[in-house]
Amino acid sequence: MNGTEPKFVLTVALMHNGSVVVNGPIQDRILCYGLLEAARDAIRDFKPDQAQQIQVVPEMPLINPPFKLKN
Repeated sequence: MNGTEPKFVLTVALMHNGSVVVNGPIQDRILCYGLLEAARDAIRDFKPDQAQQIQVVPEMPLINPPFKLKN
């Protein structure tokens, strides 16, 4: 690895029948929720004249956050 490969990938797909399929490290809820928040921020901040792929740096590290998610 040379650092260009993603450390984690979370994909969300809308199927033709209307169902949603999620693939990735979904057993790690905190990581997945953090990735979704970062994606939401990127979508919110997107400008039509930008490139179609943008990089977002979360305010807080997604790996080993200082808290635990309550079930």
